[in-house]
Amino acid sequence: MKKIFGLPLILSLALALGAAGSLPAQPYLYYALGTLGGGTSYAFGINASGQVVGESQTTGGQTRAFLWTAGGGMQNLGTLGGSFSRAYDINDQGQIVGAATGSSGPVRAFLYELGEMKPLGDSGVESFAFGINSSGQVAGRTGEDINMKAALLPPAGGYTLLGANPPSEAAAINAAGLVVGTLTNESGFCRAFWWTPASGVNDLGSWGDEYSSFAYAVNAYGQVVGEAETADGIRAFRAAAGTPGLQDLGALGGSDSYALGINNLGQVVGISLTSSGDYHAFLYSGAAMLDLNDLVQGLPEGVYLQSARDINDQGAIVGYDSDNRAFLLLVPLPSTLFLMITGLMALVALGRRRQKK
Repeated sequence: MKKIFGLPLILSLALALGAAGSLPAQPYLYYALGTLGGGTSYAFGINASGQVVGESQTTGGQTRAFLWTAGGGMQNLGTLGGSFSRAYDINDQGQIVGAATGSSGPVRAFLYELGEMKPLGDSGVESFAFGINSSGQVAGRTGEDINMKAALLPPAGGYTLLGANPPSEAAAINAAGLVVGTLTNESGFCRAFWWTPASGVNDLGSWGDEYSSFAYAVNAYGQVVGEAETADGIRAFRAAAGTPGLQDLGALGGSDSYALGINNLGQVVGISLTSSGDYHAFLYSGAAMLDLNDLVQGLPEGVYLQSARDINDQGAIVGYDSDNRAFLLLVPLPSTLFLMITGLMALVALGRRRQKK
């Protein structure tokens, strides 16, 4: 991919000085993350250091999990011996989880660390890993179709079932080991749930007995986001594990919205239908849902941000655009700070030239 001049420095400073729960005074800076040679890429997760994971097509049209860093660009993480892989999440230690195929058998959850992709779960049984916390605990599912069950997938292999009625899956896990996901109740409706070792499985709620709900992400404070059906469509929600009720986050003029990521400041990102019938990426901050396309500069002509999938505590956002290309949005540096940094860089360059004489 084409390297972005100065991005490693700008990224580290932007991450260190990101806004604490407020919108930037200037538009977000847009960066296209490129591909692994093919036509599409999708970013699903970002950690505190700005490392991004997702999937991309290769030159040969195969789907591969990737790790993107400011200094190294997009790296192909390979597979478990097969033709497919996808990375869903990355923790602050740089451990990555996802799913991949081997030379034979079903799709397997994986853990990628220290340059090696290792299978999780039981061999011969389909599994997916969707979330990993700072302690390396992995949340996902084992089994397939009506038999898929929410589970923890330890690095040593095997799995621990959470007791959520199948079909079910665990979508995310926070630092305290609180897991969120989706199960199927006895009436056949999907329900968002939260789980801890002490409390077991708990129904997060819905907007009616005959409406489904789904949980996708959780922050360190037990705030959960997802989607829930209503009489008029589907709405993004935010809720608190252990507290009754779902907060309707609204939509961007259309009937449907989906909350996909949340940071520890309570900022939420996702996707919403607009009044024109297009899906746009959104940021919910404070008490308002905002179209990210109104908050960004540098978008190519004719391209719009379609889905925002994750946000870190510095406000950096990842997702994909209308061209099905992965993107990164950074909070801009204040102008005075930018001038100071530029001056420091000039002094460093001058010092290096003098050392060479």
